[in-house]
Amino acid sequence: MKPSLKLSNRKVVFYNHTKNIRCRECECELIEQLIISRPKGKYICIPCGIRLHIVDEDIEKQLFDAETG
Repeated sequence: MKPSLKLSNRKVVFYNHTKNIRCRECECELIEQLIISRPKGKYICIPCGIRLHIVDEDIEKQLFDAETG
């Protein structure tokens, strides 16, 4: 199981296994990647989330820490 991290009541970072979706900002495929889920089905990739200041640059470290406890 891949980790997920709830950033707020409206934003979650998780690993997408199978859902065929695209990043709202750069239109890249988001299958088998960490993605940010935002309200109303707005999904973005981690690089776009960092660029838009939605997540911190160390988000992958935070996910690893959350997974290991």
